[in-house]
Amino acid sequence: RKSGVVAPVPAIDTLGWKCPAAQALRSGGPAADICVHWAEKTCTLAEQHVQEAFSKMKDRLLSIAHRPPSASIPMVLALAGSDTEDHEATMRLAEVLFRETISTASTALVHPSELRSLTYANRKIMEKLRNPHSTSTSSNADASSQEDPDVEEDEEPNEEFPSFNFSEALQRVDDGAIPLTVLLFQGMDAAPKDVLRQVLCFWHAQCLENGAPLLIFFGLKQLPPSRQFLFDLEEDEQLPFVHVDTVQLLDSTRVCEQLLDCLVEDCSCPLTMCPDILKRLREIYCFQRQSVSHILQALFLLFDDAMAESAISGFGAPLLRLCNDGNDAPPGMVRTHFQNEFRRRAKATCSQEVAKQFQHLWPDEGRSSAPVRMADAAAEAMEWRCSLVASLPLYEVLMNGAWSTAKFYERLRRIHPFLEVVWPVPASEEVKQRKGLDDHFRAMQDLLDCLQVKHLQRLLHAIRQVSPSCVSKALAQELQALLKQADALGDATEKGTDERQTLKQLRLSFRSWVEKVRSQYWQPLQGRARDVFLAKGSLNCSKDSLDMAEKSLSTKFEVRLQHLAASFPIENATDRARLYQILECTSGRQVKIAELWYSFTQLVSDFAAADVMKAPKSKGGEKEKELQGLKKRFQTAALALHHLGLFAPAAGSAQKGLSGWRLKKRFFGRVWLRDPQEERRPQDATPEKVCKAPEAKLISPKRIREKSAPPPQLAVPEPLAPGNEALKRLPHGRRYAEKNDDLYTPQKKRKKEKIFFG
Repeated sequence: RKSGVVAPVPAIDTLGWKCPAAQALRSGGPAADICVHWAEKTCTLAEQHVQEAFSKMKDRLLSIAHRPPSASIPMVLALAGSDTEDHEATMRLAEVLFRETISTASTALVHPSELRSLTYANRKIMEKLRNPHSTSTSSNADASSQEDPDVEEDEEPNEEFPSFNFSEALQRVDDGAIPLTVLLFQGMDAAPKDVLRQVLCFWHAQCLENGAPLLIFFGLKQLPPSRQFLFDLEEDEQLPFVHVDTVQLLDSTRVCEQLLDCLVEDCSCPLTMCPDILKRLREIYCFQRQSVSHILQALFLLFDDAMAESAISGFGAPLLRLCNDGNDAPPGMVRTHFQNEFRRRAKATCSQEVAKQFQHLWPDEGRSSAPVRMADAAAEAMEWRCSLVASLPLYEVLMNGAWSTAKFYERLRRIHPFLEVVWPVPASEEVKQRKGLDDHFRAMQDLLDCLQVKHLQRLLHAIRQVSPSCVSKALAQELQALLKQADALGDATEKGTDERQTLKQLRLSFRSWVEKVRSQYWQPLQGRARDVFLAKGSLNCSKDSLDMAEKSLSTKFEVRLQHLAASFPIENATDRARLYQILECTSGRQVKIAELWYSFTQLVSDFAAADVMKAPKSKGGEKEKELQGLKKRFQTAALALHHLGLFAPAAGSAQKGLSGWRLKKRFFGRVWLRDPQEERRPQDATPEKVCKAPEAKLISPKRIREKSAPPPQLAVPEPLAPGNEALKRLPHGRRYAEKNDDLYTPQKKRKKEKIFFG
């Protein structure tokens, strides 16, 4: 294998899968090159997945193209993405793949907005079929609706429509056969079913009359439960369709996982992001919006915010040349490559701005040497990152050997705990990081020490397969010696020889080998390289950038209210107003008090989430006293809102020392939007005084119980004489003292007249 600096493989630049976010991308701005880099990579991943899925039904499509027309229409159902933007990009690519697979085919991509009426839909389909080199339809429904505003929505059922001239299609075919006509319907879930049925029946009759084969390709966001539900048919109503295949053209989950893996492994882009951002991006996809385009838009905003106020924004641009030898490269070659590149970029940037931003890291040196020092520190950080990324396959093999169920998790979920403890942190948290890293590997080593001979032998063989690009040659030779010992021990165990001491020695040798790997490749970044790596707008995106991206991409009104509630509080706002603001942003009839308490503390104080949500251990300390005072404020605000009648308490189960109580809303909406009842309000009562009503002194529950009236006495049941047949179903004969005629006793219930319907 050759070593050296080679150019990375460029992304495939085609006119295939292009989401609106990638199409609207324009050059300009500090993060333009980074956005273009990840847009091309994302579109390439999605396009490869669509092409792979389309190739599986290529043979069936060719057989349909050469088959004579029949009374049944072949139909293909395709899952093209659950999100609208992903769906449109996939259907446009599907039309291109149809033309590449069947060069003589006439295709027409129909948008749901074009199915306004039979006349309008047929006119649009004929225009696309007459021009075989036309591009796919626009995804903007408004543009299509503005073309013909005076179109007639209703037409007579016997109205004659201009038919498609199949003689024009015959000129493109050498053997004289009429080519295949493919109608691709985009967004079938939102298409009007009545117009769709009319269009399908019309084109079926036209193609059958002219002897042209027809194929219907339906793009779906979700699979329908039945064919009747797909076309809105009655139970006994049928359409002449033959279901050919159901294919998943775009698996957005798989594409998103591959994109997140690329964000971890792609060292050609110096600007990276911490593991917490990767985890939150995955949570955004899984729990908010399953869309590749949405994740790509979040990345664009994330990069733009990270590089907006940076003096060294040029450092994060993608590299034109990359050292691809991993940890098997000669010592110092990777750092030298990055030093030359970053020094060249440092000269191109403004030296004064760079010196002003990073002068505090080298206070004893002049400003002229700051760009060079900063470039060397950035090169050291990139060398650490490349070494860490190259050793990730080895860590995954060790993790799968220690935890047998880890192989069933997604890759980001497997490596996130390791990246979280090894990722650079500020110098103040270095001791905590070191302790977390030791605990992580101690737990792994304890599980590896419990492996049997055959499992240990299998693990060493798996490590040997990934070791050439993960570790140095010296460590690879030591691994080969351990593998020979494991094979010899395995043969001896099969013969029945007791090799406990040899197994113990092998485990100790393997433990020592893992410690060597950890000391060389799995150590946190330190020194000035860490400070440059963590600097804003340098080589790492901060968590605040993702918060701004999420706020910009929020479409639901409730999500925007939540961001508003979490923003900086208004001056002179009381605790009651802040707590009510949080209640306005919650959905559902019930709200957990623990969640309200957490949101309230994050809004009015600087307490960390771990300190707020854990159970108190001691009552001493200034921090604990401040937390108790904050609890008092929260309780007073909650009681004031309860006094207004906004909610009622509901019981729940407590967990981890937190309150399990809930607050059940009595009504939705704002209380002050009601029509004021002037006759019940005192003359001297002003809106300010009414709003200050909850400020009244609260009466303790003990005094309320003392002043409340005693509960009414209920009638006590009196025992009946034995032998009473009226209440023989009760375990003990009882009768109720009748104080009025409205009492409905079991005896009266049995004497109730029965009504029969016959």
